Amino acid sequence: MALVVRQTMLGLAWVAQPERALSPAQGRCLLLAAAAVCGGIAAAFAAVGAWPVLPFAGVEIAVLWAALRHLRRHADDEERIDVGERQVVVSRRSGGRDERHEFIRHWVRLRVDAQPGRGDCRLFLRSHGREVEIGRLLTDAQKRALAGELGTRLGAAPR
Repeated sequence: MALVVRQTMLGLAWVAQPERALSPAQGRCLLLAAAAVCGGIAAAFAAVGAWPVLPFAGVEIAVLWAALRHLRRHADDEERIDVGERQVVVSRRSGGRDERHEFIRHWVRLRVDAQPGRGDCRLFLRSHGREVEIGRLLTDAQKRALAGELGTRLGAAPR
């Protein structure tokens, strides 16, 4: 996952985006090539009497199509954390759905939930009874780096 720090007019912004493996055109080409190869092999087997291969070839192509559709739906996923002079804004786009959470900077606290020995690390911003998990698109090492940066910017050690 890519984590980029940008300077904005309001302050700093941390933007996390998944790496994009295929463009939509490349996905279509892959699906057509796989359908041609799989269909050709299934047709050859069906020609010699092994016709039950045909439905399995169709299932293979359907599963590949579903996987590519899922990747395309999540291609523009993003998580952005803006730390301004007065507020902290967490905006997230996942599967075409947008979320936005705003916190007053002087009241917001960072909570790091790390499981010793497991390697799992989760980050939360909380204030006034509200809590939002951040860094879902990041690796554990990136989450720890983000926790250090945010802890410094927010003026308190992560808890």
